[in-house]
Amino acid sequence: MTYSPGPQRLTPEARRVLQAIHDLSEERGVPPTLREVTEATGRRAWSTVAYHVATLQRLGLVCSYPGQPRGTYLTDAGRAEVTGAPTIDDAARHLRAARAILHGLDAERIDRPFAWAVQALHDIAAGLEGEH
Repeated sequence: MTYSPGPQRLTPEARRVLQAIHDLSEERGVPPTLREVTEATGRRAWSTVAYHVATLQRLGLVCSYPGQPRGTYLTDAGRAEVTGAPTIDDAARHLRAARAILHGLDAERIDRPFAWAVQALHDIAAGLEGEH
């Protein structure tokens, strides 16, 4: 199961750029420059990498800070895309969807243990929503 904005929207080249940003950030402890990402992906033109970075920004997987020479940061969603780990927002979204499904079930036919699970799910989702 994928928790990010959608791997189906990433081309293999954009995925390679995302992976390079992650790897270089982890390796060096600072976000990479476009030139470093260009070299890491084996591209010749940094403009191609800049195009993919713009796509990744639009999808919320990376963010940039204007005026910063090392301004391409992975977001939580970008890190989740690379590592496969869900973010809090993803967990909250999935809990809300599960709660909606469970809430739509016939309350008269739900036994007590199941009703407890529905309430617990509601409490967890409410707590996650309160953190944001």
